[in-house]
Amino acid sequence: MINFFTYLQFVILFFTSLQIHSQNQKNLRGISLGESIESVSKKGYTQIGYEEVDDTKLYRFNSKDKNQISVTLDNNKVVYIELDNMNPASKSTGFLDFKFSDTKLIDITERFDSKGFIYENRNAGKLNDKFYTITCYKIKNTDAILALFCVINLDNLKNIEDRSELQTKLELFAVVLAKEEYLDSIWGEKKNYPKDAKPFDRNIEVYSNTL
Repeated sequence: MINFFTYLQFVILFFTSLQIHSQNQKNLRGISLGESIESVSKKGYTQIGYEEVDDTKLYRFNSKDKNQISVTLDNNKVVYIELDNMNPASKSTGFLDFKFSDTKLIDITERFDSKGFIYENRNAGKLNDKFYTITCYKIKNTDAILALFCVINLDNLKNIEDRSELQTKLELFAVVLAKEEYLDSIWGEKKNYPKDAKPFDRNIEVYSNTL
C-alpha cells in the first residue's frame, strides 16, 4: 500500500509536470503568446530593433546566447514569436530537446510521429545561400501553431538525390510560435492537410504532409 507521504509526492510531481507542459505550449524562451510588451521587456533581452505597421508592432531582441528573438504584437498583445539561430556556437532552442543545426527535419518528424502540415503559400524558398522549408504543427486545445524552419546550403542541395535524403540534411534554423489567426493573415489561410491527418498524443495536434 502506498503511504500518504509517497502519494503526496506523486501528486505534487504530477501536477508540476502538467503545469510546466501547459506553460511550454504557448511559450518560447520565456515569452508567451498574449503577453504585453511591458511584460516582454522584463525578460532581460537586449532590444536591437523596432518597426510599426498599422496596429502591428515588431520588436527584435538579442538573447544572452546571441541568438535573435523577434516578437510581433497586434493590438498590444504578442501574436508571433520567432527564435533565429544567429550564433552557430549556441545550439539550444529552449524548446523540447531540439538543437539548432544538430536537429534535422527527420528528427522532428520522428519525434512528432508526423510530417506536419504546410501553408500552401509559405512553405519553402531560398534565403541568401540557403534553401529552407517550413513544417508546421498545431498545438492541441490552443489557438497556437508551431512552425519549424529547416535549412540546407544551396551548394549541398545540388548533391541531394531524393526527398528522403533531403530530410536527413535539412537543419533546424528557426523556431516560431504564433497565433493561428495571425499566421493565416500573413501566410494565407490555405493549408495542406493530407487525408491521413491524426491527433498527436503529446498535447500537440499534428498532420502528416508529403514534404
